[in-house]
Amino acid sequence: MLGSCPNFRYSFIREQMGNITDAVLSASLKELISFQIVSRVSYDEIPPRVEYTLTDKVIAYFAFYLSLVWFVF
Repeated sequence: MLGSCPNFRYSFIREQMGNITDAVLSASLKELISFQIVSRVSYDEIPPRVEYTLTDKVIAYFAFYLSLVWFVF
């Protein structure tokens, strides 16, 4: 899900996750941010807009992982 689009709004993530509470999703996103897996950008707009995206480090690891998978298989 996260690799298919550069930026995701909170509501889109919640919708894609199906049956998840706001508290669990919020805690999960905060943990991903603390591990520098996901970055959060908040825009000073009304209504407030927050977007989440994968960090460059994770994208690089994912590319490396894919190259290993292609090499092995």
